[in-house]
Amino acid sequence: WAVQGPISNTNNEALQNAMKNPLDESAKLVDGGWITRPSLHGFVDFNHVYRPERRGAAVHHRGMAGLAACVIDAPQAMTAKLQLAWDDQLVLRVNRGQPIDLGQHAHFRAKTIDVPLQAGANTLLVLLSNEQGTNHGGWTFACKLTDAAGKVLKPRARH
Repeated sequence: WAVQGPISNTNNEALQNAMKNPLDESAKLVDGGWITRPSLHGFVDFNHVYRPERRGAAVHHRGMAGLAACVIDAPQAMTAKLQLAWDDQLVLRVNRGQPIDLGQHAHFRAKTIDVPLQAGANTLLVLLSNEQGTNHGGWTFACKLTDAAGKVLKPRARH
């Protein structure tokens, strides 16, 4: 995955703007641009990259968002099952489709949706807010895509 952050999200503005003005994979929202990081068993953890300098288990950013992008290679056009788990609020964009507000979770919860993929490279963009939440400021999401036969479609970083 390629990640960017922390992005100011005061009063949820970054997520609201993403719904009005769809994010593009070429976006550079913060100084430094994209950083490539592997997912850890499907988890993308912004705190591993952007943890504040202070120490402590519950030290985290508030009023911020993180952007993650990956490419999914599909052998043919298909509808894939996308399972995401997160807390706080998540906005998803697949290729050049309209952004999808997957909503707010107070707890780390999962949701599965069908997403259309074209043959070849497909871009997934995930914008995730970060507040205190019930997981003490964890700033992570988990992602898994499968085809109709249940085969996992693995992400790769484009940047």
